[in-house]
Amino acid sequence: MTDRNCGRQFAARGFTAAACAGVTQIRGVQAQPAACKEGFFAAGFTLIELLAVICVAGVIAVIAADRFLYLEERAEKAAVQLVLAEVRLGLQIRMAEMFMTNQQARVAALEAENPMRWLEPPPANYAGEYVPPARPGYWYYAAAEHQLVYLPHNSAYLDTEPPGGKELWFRIAIRYETSALTGGRVPAGIGLTPARGYKWF
Repeated sequence: MTDRNCGRQFAARGFTAAACAGVTQIRGVQAQPAACKEGFFAAGFTLIELLAVICVAGVIAVIAADRFLYLEERAEKAAVQLVLAEVRLGLQIRMAEMFMTNQQARVAALEAENPMRWLEPPPANYAGEYVPPARPGYWYYAAAEHQLVYLPHNSAYLDTEPPGGKELWFRIAIRYETSALTGGRVPAGIGLTPARGYKWF
């Protein structure tokens, strides 16, 4: 209804022009929410677009989680290698002390000792005597085998021998050479070697 028609009808019924203007203004306000609602849905997502966004976000989350676990396992391997390097250094220092004090005959006994005792302090994740089941992420000493044991917390990229096991075993190994003077075997070095084969990455 136009303003002119509204004025004629209200004038015929005895209403003033101001009342007609008020009704026209109210009608304009009432028509506004419908137009606003239509514009809102026109600017929103369709169901297919929303599903596509969810799928893409899910794929990105899976890739990010897998990358995080990969880097975490890499960091754990680096920490294991650092402990092994410290143990090897401790064994070499102990062997040098024996040579300086003329105790070469006792070097062979090092293969049956717990190498962690030569570290001060031992690693924070050293848990002492090995008693299965072991806690992941900790070092142990298996007294019966005279070997160090480590159970990785992350082992997705770890292959061990025999297959299926996830524990890493290490033993002390003394290297001998033939003496040029006596012709006998004499200790020439000491190290820490895997007691069971494994490949990590």
